[in-house]
Amino acid sequence: MSGVVALVSLDGTPVAREVAEEMLQRAAHRGDRHPVMWAGTAAALGHVHRARTPEAEDESLPECDASGRYWLTWDGRLDNRAELAERLGIRPEVARVLPDASYVLRAFARWDADAPEQLLGDWALVVYDRIRHRVIAARDPIGLRPLFYAERGGQLAVCSEPQQLFAGDFVTPEPDLDYVHRFLAHAVTQDGSTHLRGVREVDPGTILVADERGSRVRAFWTHPRTTAIQPRSFEECVEAFEEVFDQAIRTRVRSNMPVSVLLSGGIDSSHVAAVASDYTTPITVNAYAPGGARTDERHYAEIVAKTTGSHHFLVDVSDCWTLSARHLPDATFDQPHHPGQGAGQWRAAQVAAEQGAGVVLDGIGGDEWFTGAPFFLAEALLHRHPLQAWRIARAAPRSIAAPRLLVREAYRGLAPLRARRLIHRAIGRGDVTRFDFSSYVSVDDGWDSTPAVLRDLSPYDRDGYYRSTWRIHRRVNLPDMYWRDRQIDQPLGLERRSPLNDLRVVELLASIPEWTKRFHGRRKDILREALARRVPGISDRLDHGLYDELFLLGLRERESERVAAAVEAAAALPGVRADVMRADVEDFLGSRHGYWSAPWRAISLGMWLRQLETLRRASRTADRRSPAGQAQAMEV
Repeated sequence: MSGVVALVSLDGTPVAREVAEEMLQRAAHRGDRHPVMWAGTAAALGHVHRARTPEAEDESLPECDASGRYWLTWDGRLDNRAELAERLGIRPEVARVLPDASYVLRAFARWDADAPEQLLGDWALVVYDRIRHRVIAARDPIGLRPLFYAERGGQLAVCSEPQQLFAGDFVTPEPDLDYVHRFLAHAVTQDGSTHLRGVREVDPGTILVADERGSRVRAFWTHPRTTAIQPRSFEECVEAFEEVFDQAIRTRVRSNMPVSVLLSGGIDSSHVAAVASDYTTPITVNAYAPGGARTDERHYAEIVAKTTGSHHFLVDVSDCWTLSARHLPDATFDQPHHPGQGAGQWRAAQVAAEQGAGVVLDGIGGDEWFTGAPFFLAEALLHRHPLQAWRIARAAPRSIAAPRLLVREAYRGLAPLRARRLIHRAIGRGDVTRFDFSSYVSVDDGWDSTPAVLRDLSPYDRDGYYRSTWRIHRRVNLPDMYWRDRQIDQPLGLERRSPLNDLRVVELLASIPEWTKRFHGRRKDILREALARRVPGISDRLDHGLYDELFLLGLRERESERVAAAVEAAAALPGVRADVMRADVEDFLGSRHGYWSAPWRAISLGMWLRQLETLRRASRTADRRSPAGQAQAMEV
């Protein structure tokens, strides 16, 4: 991954090059070459480069197309080079060695602002059109490469990381209270919003165009494009997945450095390692915590490593409890979202880097796209597969009888939402659409609860289900990935790639009937069958590694002072019900809850607020020490 910055005066007045250069220097950790700046009168583009494909070694950005019209800076990797070469008329001998950025520039010369729609891969780009004096910024549909922007005084700044926008006081580090309140309530945040006031995100699958008329955002992808696949057999679903996933892996092992797989031992990362071994000898890294079966999956990981012939490394993460000050100093809490296993993830990635890896593959995406929608049983009934629905229901945990489970899921999935609302009100159960908000803040009528959005949709509205799934993925899951990008991968010189989040894989899984994903009554049955064909012995496992012990150890014992300070910082925010929050966190620390719960959100938010206050104090000190600040103090 690389880092980008663009600072453009939309009205044509000169830009402050020193501000653009400071923004670029704040992203220096995203590259291993000296940052490069191109500047015109009203625009400045910068790039910090880290080559992780053979072709990228010859990239020199910012770069313009042959006509001199389009200037590009980007952070990306193209996965459809062959298709683009054919459509753009690039000769085969040139296409083989041409850097990805050159493909992008040729695409803009051909399709102008529609060019991003033709690009497949992980990317975030900024293009300055010198002829029409406009900025075009865009991201791929999945959105693993971040891109943020802000406007001030007729100028637009676009950067890889929000902290770059603090340069020259272009943006002051202040929380966005609407975002924070939604975050605490477990509500879906607004499109494009961020935790910082005045900072916007270029959402995945969108194109931002800015010129003297203002800024406009257009979505070219909002959710998976599904096709009506009616497989003749379960095996046909597995074979279709294997074909597409092979393409996803092939494009992601294209690297000029060794490739590592963060191998938890679970189904997802195990299959990634198995397929990757067809094209390279991966470095597999397994993080474990001895002393409990739920935190120690070495046995499964070693089976995968032995079968694939990988270079296998074990890393003990028993000192990587949540908020571990040894691995996660306060400065790393630069956003409210924070993965509870962040310290362990950092340690595993560090081992991969120490072994020479420049690219890491992970298994993120398996839980999201292979588990099956909540209405999978109702879908089976709707499409006249009652025997399969009965088989799945019988295989469910025995805490609920199969007939009762089938009736309940049929009601939830097939009864129209309006009818369910009337029934629930009639029996005194309340509105079925108003639940799963936390009680830390007052909930506005227009807010959507994150869990409720998905449960309220049915197979009658499959398109709506995937539209909502991706809205939540972007607003809830991606911020955690941004944190890993900033605080783990970039400082270690790694580029993270997620094959299970490949666009082709996602759209195939969205097209396959949901009930086939639990064909044998287990989660991820398509993935399990594909893994069984490569690594016998682990695909039938139903246990899964949990890190609750490390999570609670950090919160209850090792980091209790930081937890208390974080809770007080969150409780001091305007609009927060402080007593409710304090009581809930106290109950949370005395019992066993998942790390995704409301108290954990309050704690991680408080950690960020404390770090934000440190940034504000530093900014105020710098202002007082500046010549302008000293002159103002003398006047006072």
